[in-house]
Amino acid sequence: MTVIAGVLATAGALAASDVVEIGDRRQVFVDDFFIRSARGMTLEVQTPVKRGIVLKADDPHRTSIGQYGSVLEHEGVLHMWYQAHTALGDRRGEDAEGRGYICYARSEDGMHWTKPRFNRAMPLPGAEPNIVFGAGAGDIGGGSPPWNGGELGNVFIDPNAAPEERFRMAIREEVLTKEPGKFGLHLLSSPDGIHWKLTHRDVVNYWSPLPHLDTCNVVFWDDARRTYRAYVRANLRLPGGRNRAVAYGESPDLTHLPHVENMKIVMGHDGLDPTLPDPVNGQEVRMVDFYTNGTIKYPYAENAYYMFPSAYFHYESSLPEFRKKKPVNAGPLDIRFAASRDGVDWNRFDRRPYVRPGTAGQWDGRKLYMYRGVVPSGDSRLLMYYFASDWDHGWWRDEKNREILRAAGLEPRSHLGAIGVVEVRKDGFVAARAEYAGGEFTTPTLRFQGNELLLNVDTSAAGDVRVELQDEHGIARPGFTLADCARIHTANEINRPVRWAKGGDVSSLAGQQVRVRFVMRDADLYAFQFRTRAQP
Repeated sequence: MTVIAGVLATAGALAASDVVEIGDRRQVFVDDFFIRSARGMTLEVQTPVKRGIVLKADDPHRTSIGQYGSVLEHEGVLHMWYQAHTALGDRRGEDAEGRGYICYARSEDGMHWTKPRFNRAMPLPGAEPNIVFGAGAGDIGGGSPPWNGGELGNVFIDPNAAPEERFRMAIREEVLTKEPGKFGLHLLSSPDGIHWKLTHRDVVNYWSPLPHLDTCNVVFWDDARRTYRAYVRANLRLPGGRNRAVAYGESPDLTHLPHVENMKIVMGHDGLDPTLPDPVNGQEVRMVDFYTNGTIKYPYAENAYYMFPSAYFHYESSLPEFRKKKPVNAGPLDIRFAASRDGVDWNRFDRRPYVRPGTAGQWDGRKLYMYRGVVPSGDSRLLMYYFASDWDHGWWRDEKNREILRAAGLEPRSHLGAIGVVEVRKDGFVAARAEYAGGEFTTPTLRFQGNELLLNVDTSAAGDVRVELQDEHGIARPGFTLADCARIHTANEINRPVRWAKGGDVSSLAGQQVRVRFVMRDADLYAFQFRTRAQP
């Protein structure tokens, strides 16, 4: 929760004479930009609803679903790419956490997924039937044991590519890297998301002898800013561990993305994240760092970017249960949330978990990673996917780690790693919420196009919303005063039109300078939009 009071920092940075051009584009609350002044309001991150498991290994004793994946909607079909690993000896869980074969599934509703049988990979006992890269698929792999498909990053549609390369997949793998010993980030391309080939080698790499990029890295084309964006893992190597962080770089083409060391750290431990004294090494250590990121450009509104990094809590010797023996690189993770207007500067709000671990013993109780992508579910809901398990990071490292974790009562119960789904209201990542006693806020000066004003709003049974349109000086426009506005109540709608005494036509104010005053009680406002409605 972010409390709003008085004039806010972001909106306050705008000069009184500044006009924000919003046209007919949808606006959401990624920060306080649209709140010039307020009382009785908060900005609150909304909690998604878990809808259960959608994919798991067909035979969990032989094959494991991997933690990294990507989902997108294309031409009315939902596509998913995920990692899976075929057990070699007793290493099924360990390898499921890292690199694995890349598999494909599809769905029409986002809840029921099918695994097409391609038989493109070499025969592997217990392997998923839908491998699209690795173990021979994509003309990569073979041998004994068969070479796998690397660490999956994300898949995106590249509008700049030729049709035969319109799907792009980011992947990290040493075998594909020009420099031996380094796991560079590469791009595969495909006409259909199934038949892949390597087209861009080393789009991101690093100079350090110590590795970076060891996670689910994200690359995509941003059509609004006409640039390729990359959000990747950087290891800061500060005292106490790797100190994982998310680094950002961009380029107008795919050949000039910077090395990791030249990227900007945009998500990592700061002064508000926990530390504890380490009695063994006699120093303060960071208990939490961040990796994976699942960054998206939100497709249904303007200037909205969302990041879903995993917060990794490290088991350190400062914890009583690990004073004698500390497991190596072990601990639980959950999924956090951050929002940005430009994709560079991020707001972490109240820093609470976005997708929480399940209760003790549940399949998603210990380790969670967000898959990259958000897909529609009808007109009002969105679906997102995550990997989870009931084992800690580091459980499958070796038997010594498992002995230490067992002694601390942290042995998994189900040994299940699977892909779950959460449901989100459309635009419903952050709400401008009015107190039960009432609240209000006024926007900076705007200039819009269109003939009606729509709200994505939930008033509850007892709440209501009224809207006033003002001039640039804060004087109510005739016919659009608060007293003229029809009270919106008992409403839970994605596109609720605002009406005044003379109707909802606001075209007389289009192109003029306008401030919008929202007066609310016990209500959540998720988005607003001026748009053109066809006249009857």
